[in-house]
Amino acid sequence: MSTIVLTNENTLRVENDDRRTVFLDVSPSRKGDLEYFKKLGDAIKYPGASEAFYAYLRAITDAYIPTIAKHVVFTPIKD
Repeated sequence: MSTIVLTNENTLRVENDDRRTVFLDVSPSRKGDLEYFKKLGDAIKYPGASEAFYAYLRAITDAYIPTIAKHVVFTPIKD
């Protein structure tokens, strides 16, 4: 897995159909919490972690996409 960390919003140009990019907003309460991020980093390196996370995301997608798709509002930017 490749990771890019950016501190500015809207620094990557991402197309609507780009499925390989995820943007995570980290809670300000974790700022400076080195122990938390150390544990998170160790968990990410655990064998099978990425496969398990992918399976989790697929399960969420399969369960909720039909519901979410009904509520998508298309704007000129979204198109």
